[in-house]
Amino acid sequence: MLVQLQEYPQAGLWSQKALELFPSHAELMAGQAQAECRLGNMKKAHALSDGALRQRGESAYSWQVRGELMVAGKQRTDRHCFDRAQLADTDWLVPMESAIINCHYKRFSLAQQRAQMAVEQAPDAYYAWYVHRDPADRPRLL
Repeated sequence: MLVQLQEYPQAGLWSQKALELFPSHAELMAGQAQAECRLGNMKKAHALSDGALRQRGESAYSWQVRGELMVAGKQRTDRHCFDRAQLADTDWLVPMESAIINCHYKRFSLAQQRAQMAVEQAPDAYYAWYVHRDPADRPRLL
């Protein structure tokens, strides 16, 4: 949530504190990787993301963060990562969160495609419709 609120230093700090207690927790590593990515510390973000993906089990969030790293680095493998996230967890929030990541990087047509997937999975989820409607016009904190 701190990343979504654009509180990147706080997100990094709290994920680091949590990793002291749970050093092999994939989603905590991914959370810190996302915060480091948003702060521009790409080398550290990639190392944390690599660690998250090496952990046991498959986490949708770990794959979403890897996708974000690919987007931030202007690499074309982000779609594969976002698709892997959806395979790991079929909840409508997964494509929705991928849409939000794409919005952050002003890739609005790709964001709208992911939001459309969320709308199809959960037609009664008003937030998915809201972002799908026009992701360029949505407030930054959503």
